[in-house]
Amino acid sequence: LVASWDQTPLTPVSTVWGLRDMCDDGAGNFAGGYEGGVVFFDLNGNAVTTFAGQTVAPFVSAGPIGTGTHRALAFDPAGNGGAGSIFLGDFGADIDEVALDGTLLQTYPNPASDEWSAYGLAFMPASVAGNAEGSIWVNSAPNVGDLKEYAIDRTAGTLTATGRAYPRATNGSQGGIDYVEPSVDGRGGVACDTWELLALDQSTPDVIYAIGPDWPGYFARDLLAGTSGGPLANEDFQ
Repeated sequence: LVASWDQTPLTPVSTVWGLRDMCDDGAGNFAGGYEGGVVFFDLNGNAVTTFAGQTVAPFVSAGPIGTGTHRALAFDPAGNGGAGSIFLGDFGADIDEVALDGTLLQTYPNPASDEWSAYGLAFMPASVAGNAEGSIWVNSAPNVGDLKEYAIDRTAGTLTATGRAYPRATNGSQGGIDYVEPSVDGRGGVACDTWELLALDQSTPDVIYAIGPDWPGYFARDLLAGTSGGPLANEDFQ
């Protein structure tokens, strides 16, 4: 157990959790995707109306993802002219980039029918990715494949594989993914010097792991564990 929270109804999510991947604005606010769209909430699970300094409300993507599950999310704070944008994926579907109100900004075609199968997306800033508009990491490419990086080219409307990829920790189904730089472990110590990817594999049991340039292999992460309103303790997870 990493942590648990009592369910708080989030309009329009009123009866089920339903969330897959999430992204955050760096200020304690989150966006989560489910079958019916994207909702915004804080660390306590309460609905919020501000994300990255913008006024927000639950939305359904105006792009192709709007007809399916808003399964994989990544937030680019510099997207949409600096107002911020969210990338949305759903397995092998094309990836939408939308404004924070769901307005479609761009659709990036899947380069091939089996190129990616997105259950999780993570945004890497340009300063680290090495290209002008940053990159998107996909969990996974292909289905039950690697954690794989794609360079963003908004002019061409493409996501192009950079050649950088990491194998996942297990052969289970892919899950969420996040980009962290630099990271801090549950005891307050620096866990990596540059950056790392935190990813989830849906296996038996589920596995949370970190991998990146500082680690020769998978790293047993120190995650702050506890329950809503209960005591906290440091726990090691692989």
